[in-house]
Amino acid sequence: MMKEILRLSAIFLVLVVSGLFFFSCKKIEPEPEKKTYEITVFVTNESSIPMQGAHVTVGMIEKWTDAEGKCTFSDLSGGTVALQISADGYLPISQSVTLTGQPGQTVRIALSKEPPYLSVDVQQIDTPEMKSKTTLQIQSNTAWRIESTSDVLSFEPREGSGNQAVTVSWAFPEEQENEDLALAEFKILSSLDPVTIPVRCHLPIRVVKIEGTVPNLVVNINAAAIARVTFSRKVLPLEAWAPGYYELGVRSVDDYTVDVVIPAKYVALGERYVIDRLKVESTNDDGVSFDSTVVVDFFDDKVEIEGVLGQWSLSKDETRIWISTGFPNRIYELDARSFEVLKSFDLDWEPGKLQLNPYNNRLYVVDKTNRVLKVLDPASGNTVKTIKLEPDKRDDPDGPITIPCNILFADNGVGVLIATATYLSDAYRWFFIDSRHDNILEENPLEKEFGWDTEYCFTEMYLDHSRTRIICSPLTYLNQRSFIIDCSNKSVTHFEVDKDFGSPGVGDAGGSIVQHRPHKEKDLMFFCAPYSVVVYDYARDTYAQVFVCQMHYSFVDFCYGTLFGDDICTYYFSGTPAFIGISWQLQILNHSTHTVPFAVNLQFDGGYAQDSISFLEGDRLVLASTDGNGKTFFVTIDTSRFSL
Repeated sequence: MMKEILRLSAIFLVLVVSGLFFFSCKKIEPEPEKKTYEITVFVTNESSIPMQGAHVTVGMIEKWTDAEGKCTFSDLSGGTVALQISADGYLPISQSVTLTGQPGQTVRIALSKEPPYLSVDVQQIDTPEMKSKTTLQIQSNTAWRIESTSDVLSFEPREGSGNQAVTVSWAFPEEQENEDLALAEFKILSSLDPVTIPVRCHLPIRVVKIEGTVPNLVVNINAAAIARVTFSRKVLPLEAWAPGYYELGVRSVDDYTVDVVIPAKYVALGERYVIDRLKVESTNDDGVSFDSTVVVDFFDDKVEIEGVLGQWSLSKDETRIWISTGFPNRIYELDARSFEVLKSFDLDWEPGKLQLNPYNNRLYVVDKTNRVLKVLDPASGNTVKTIKLEPDKRDDPDGPITIPCNILFADNGVGVLIATATYLSDAYRWFFIDSRHDNILEENPLEKEFGWDTEYCFTEMYLDHSRTRIICSPLTYLNQRSFIIDCSNKSVTHFEVDKDFGSPGVGDAGGSIVQHRPHKEKDLMFFCAPYSVVVYDYARDTYAQVFVCQMHYSFVDFCYGTLFGDDICTYYFSGTPAFIGISWQLQILNHSTHTVPFAVNLQFDGGYAQDSISFLEGDRLVLASTDGNGKTFFVTIDTSRFSL
């Protein structure tokens, strides 16, 4: 048995070895090689110039041509393939190519230029606003630029190439706003015909001007004040309404202007009048209407400061105003145009009259508490010097000291100081002061010539137009003598003013001088008597005008003269003793035509108006007053709006 097993194993081994030898001796045949193809594509333009960067696709493979305009595709399968070629600005080409397998197979393609085109996706711009903008989408294959037929249009960008978004803005100037400018257009230019795009702007009705005017109120106290409103479009007035002003009415002046009638009793000093709804409708067919609030200013802004007004002084360059007040005792520096408070100094004494010297480096203030004249540094408010006016030898050595009252400087720095001899008496003195050295130059230079008594309380002092002479008038309704002090040589002259300036038919109309003011450009004085305004030429000693006032109130007070072109005009106030501090009337008298082109009733705040003052700077009349609550306010009137 064992021998049989060994014999079978030997046979199996011989068979395995024989098989291995058989397989190792058999030849293995290789698989056949796969054939690939190659093609080179040359791209030129119509002029056979090679095109670099052309996009070429063969089948699913994409390439870009080189500087020679060629690209080569290898390892391609045989058969027919899709060939696509494109380039910016050229028409694309698609075609089929059969691969031949021959070495160096090439295809040459010439691209044709794409024809120019320009399109805009907005062909009409129509806006309801006067100022607006929109965005246009420009599609083009060429360079383009924009030209406008109207300067109300602007563009960003104004030129470019290819497709681009352009912002178109328009703004119609207010001074040119009219129906003709409602239509405009612009052109987009390229190598093609220009694309013209119209712009239509529905101009809204706007208020372009508001004037607070007042007709002649001297005859009828109930005459109406007028708010004249001018619109940007032709309008039809419909209605006007304001809280508390139920008597409002609207009347047409012309196609663009309406008058809103406000009762005169509502015209108070410094107030604004809000017409809550002023509704008008355009006469055009576009249906645009206006319905809004209108604020009417009969005066410019009103500015308040705390304290009872003492006096103000204008700097030589007319940019600053210095003001003294009591309760509280304070000095203010204000901007002369806006009346903005620039600085203020609190004092432990009560200031009275004050003046800034012509060099703007000293502020002379009457110290009413200590009865002296103080010289202040206007920058810091510190006291530089105290001038005590010692009594004259004729005074009682044990009596009160001399008290300063009023002071004014000419442009050469020499000033005139008026002071009482004693605190209780009415004897007054003059002093010349040198403001450069803060010294008193001379005292009582004219005592012997003119004498001194109660008639010479010179509280009114003004520079005339030469700014070297000071004109003084006594505070009295009985004496008509005024003095002219020439600060160049400290000489003094005087002139007499007649007393007969009354109103016909008025019993006690005699010519007491209530107030006077010199003209800013001529040798003229403006006097107000109780019922008259007098213009006196003090160089020729003649009367230029005597005007018997047509007053709403019965008493003239405060007159101020100026020039409008060649016309001499006077601002003056009238009132009655019963209503002083409550109601005044401001009138402007045109002496050339002997008319009153402007008159308005003024209602002061509170029940008391103390020492109303004014000055004319350019086209502004400035009124200042202290009300019954101890606050001083300033109101400016723009006189350029008056038609004289």
